[in-house]
Amino acid sequence: VLCLGLMYLWLKIPVLLKSSLWRIKLMYSSALMALGTTSFLLFAEHDVTVRIAGLFGVIAVFLATQGLWYARSFRLAWWGICCLLILMLNYVMYETGGFYEVLPLFQKVTFIIFLGWFFALNLQIYRFEIKDKEGKSINYRSLKIS
Repeated sequence: VLCLGLMYLWLKIPVLLKSSLWRIKLMYSSALMALGTTSFLLFAEHDVTVRIAGLFGVIAVFLATQGLWYARSFRLAWWGICCLLILMLNYVMYETGGFYEVLPLFQKVTFIIFLGWFFALNLQIYRFEIKDKEGKSINYRSLKIS
């Protein structure tokens, strides 16, 4: 359910962004590759799978945050920056073994912060789509990713 919800978010998020088409395609592709890579958790080594999915995820979150910033959606952009920073801290703790005993708790906090950001993004997308249906003046860009 979570992966399907995230897939929906990454498919819809371009309506909130101000980015070039190639950046949106890269963000979209990276997000889908991150989600797809996690399916290998059942078959491959956990650490390698998480690192590969994490790399794709960081690219997607960075590009989404950059697009939000360019679209002047600063609150969501700052939240994305915080997510990236906490994710990097999480990664450093995991790789170095520093504060390893609190890592499980820190990972749960990171997860909750990301879920909050995803919720805020989905809420903004919902508001955008309601305005679009009502025919109000919005800055809508149709995007076809092929």
